[in-house]
Amino acid sequence: MLAFAKLRLRNALQIQPIRDALTGLYTRRYMDELLKRQVRGAARSQRPFALIFFDLDNFQHFNGTHGHVAGDAVLRELGKFFRNHVQPGDTPCRIAGDEIVLILPDASMEAAVLRAQQLEEEFAKLRFPYEGENLQPPAFTTGVAAYPDSGSTGESLLHVAEEAMYEAKSHGRVRLLL
Repeated sequence: MLAFAKLRLRNALQIQPIRDALTGLYTRRYMDELLKRQVRGAARSQRPFALIFFDLDNFQHFNGTHGHVAGDAVLRELGKFFRNHVQPGDTPCRIAGDEIVLILPDASMEAAVLRAQQLEEEFAKLRFPYEGENLQPPAFTTGVAAYPDSGSTGESLLHVAEEAMYEAKSHGRVRLLL
């Protein structure tokens, strides 16, 4: 009976969407599985990979000022931005409300830092029409981690990148910290 319940649960998880409905980015569940595969592949090939943790700054304030409909519009634009600005093989995932993780195969820490800076600069130029205005979305703060230097599991890498992002926020928003 327990084996049957586990099989039903596994099958149910397999049919859950792998794309976030609002942003079109991959989901947290998909990212977790991808990170496991990425770690196994990187360990076998002795090649690095990196991830960048993005968090929109003051997004709750933006929602409070402009409303949740505008906030959803920002998130849709954020999804479009990442889908249009990723390089082949990179995987953007929405892991929480305004948090995005970008997985960069075969990328070193240095390459990931440069990529994060490029994306921050491009995103800062973004404007989108909303109710007759051209709104600028909130900036984002980033943290970067790379396998194997920052950790040896997907969970540890995600934790390091998130902590680096929070550290950057504590030193002033719109900053990058390794």
